Amino acid sequence: MPYCTTTTNALILHRIINIKNKMKKSILILLTLFTAFSGFAQQYIDVVNAPLNPIGYIENKNQLNLKGDIAFCDVSGEGFIYFDKNGQRVFNLLYTLYTNKEKARINRGTYIELDNQKKVVYKENFYFDDKTFYTYNSTATISKIEVQGEYPTVTTYEYDNKKRLIKKIEQKDAKTTVTAYTYQTTGNRIVISASETVTENNQSKKRTFEYAYENGLVMKFTDGFEDNHTYTYDTKGNWVTNSFRFGNVNREFYYYSELGQWDKWRRIYKKTNTTYSPYLMIGYRQIRMLTIGFNDLDNFTDILFYEPIIATTLVAENAVTTTGLSQGTGGGKISTLKAKNFMYRSVKGNIKFFVEGDNKSGNLKQVFIGNTYVIYDAGSSLTYWCRDFEEGKKFNVFEEIGKDAFLWYKSEKNDFYFWQKGDYVTKAMGYTLGTLNDDDNLIVYQNQKPVFVMENLTTSAQNTFYKVVSYSGQAISKNTIPTNTTARSASVNNTDPYSGLSTEAAAYLAVYKKSANNINEVKKHLENHLKSWEQKGYSADKVIQSYATMFKETYAKDQDAAFELLMRIPRRVDIKKSFLC
Repeated sequence: MPYCTTTTNALILHRIINIKNKMKKSILILLTLFTAFSGFAQQYIDVVNAPLNPIGYIENKNQLNLKGDIAFCDVSGEGFIYFDKNGQRVFNLLYTLYTNKEKARINRGTYIELDNQKKVVYKENFYFDDKTFYTYNSTATISKIEVQGEYPTVTTYEYDNKKRLIKKIEQKDAKTTVTAYTYQTTGNRIVISASETVTENNQSKKRTFEYAYENGLVMKFTDGFEDNHTYTYDTKGNWVTNSFRFGNVNREFYYYSELGQWDKWRRIYKKTNTTYSPYLMIGYRQIRMLTIGFNDLDNFTDILFYEPIIATTLVAENAVTTTGLSQGTGGGKISTLKAKNFMYRSVKGNIKFFVEGDNKSGNLKQVFIGNTYVIYDAGSSLTYWCRDFEEGKKFNVFEEIGKDAFLWYKSEKNDFYFWQKGDYVTKAMGYTLGTLNDDDNLIVYQNQKPVFVMENLTTSAQNTFYKVVSYSGQAISKNTIPTNTTARSASVNNTDPYSGLSTEAAAYLAVYKKSANNINEVKKHLENHLKSWEQKGYSADKVIQSYATMFKETYAKDQDAAFELLMRIPRRVDIKKSFLC
């Protein structure tokens, strides 16, 4: 009996071992297939053995032979590249590739479209207004790149059995350039000989040149003369400088371990000809040349640098003097501001707005109510606000609150005002108010359909902006308004002080009531009206008639506002005697 049991156990064990071996083989086969298909699916990049191959885009740090916990690198031909902590590329940051087409359009960047195998198939550059299309071979090497735009080109590529580029044909207008490549490998050194033929107008020119690479880096280039390249490296093995016959290149990069260690970051000045330029440094490694518009030199004393990975702005204080960019003061120290979006006020009171490091000084509309400063960027249709704005403060941090955000506030008299897309909203735009529901919320209707909800009406503070929320089926049942709740009664009974007014008159009256003590705001508003009419092609008579209509409508509501309108009409408008008739 014991013998039979042992034999049975042995047979079971033998079967288990066989099953495990078969599973191992299956797993190995699957892994092999996965590796093969992965290599097939993703773009082929081997900068060490095939350094001249065209590349659609860099997707991870290994493809550039970067080492360590690198966060940022400025790569020739690629621009700014940011990496996550796993070494994968981060998209949709300022001045990088965007996978969000709308964001690329707004920032005039480059949109990149990937297929389901992570190969780039399309790029659209909104700065240069061109489009690039990519076609691939079965080996995941690029077979054709076609550029459509002001300078259209079609380039085709051929490869050897080691996936190395051996032929490139570029067609540009009437010019065709054919380049053939041959390879010689000795150890880790690859010598690539090239023969180029340029044909245009039935005439051909030929030349030969040669590259020598080691570990993906060009060491020598020969084109009638010999140009040798030498490199210096940091402690992690990444090259910092590349020196050659005509000068040298400083590669700009930093690591995650250096983010937050701001005592290692500083600014210096380098003299170019007769002027100085400020540079950002980490130790003795150059990171970036800091820039500032020359028209701002008399008003802005600081230079700003935005680090998008941890959303921090580095401030080079007192880097600019009244004579321009110079040695300045402050000993090269860097201070930090933890903010993506902020307003910067100069010592002379001039204002600039920065959104993720980008200067948004143009095409902005602003309003300031209570302690809330609101900015609308017509270029992006985005609205920003600062809920605790402080007058005289050097930096005020702003928050993005969405595209075409709809805002409201109630005045000291509990009248409601709405603001959207940089201007006050009136009943003429189709908005009306309903009544309070059981949750103390007010429904906003547009063309008799509920679209927004004003929440917590009774407890909302006066002269404080709030953002409406989208209507999503909230109860519309009417609630009896307590007679002792003055704010609530006044709010409902005085919802539309602009009834019967045209859009222009209602907008003017809203600005006047808000800015009666700030005549410049009234003048600015009327000036904008005039510019709008002029852009629409209004004749001088039609402009006068439009102002006359505004005056008559406003006079019926508020005589003081009407006479202020008359006094503040831009001087270039010829007011005739018939104006008040």
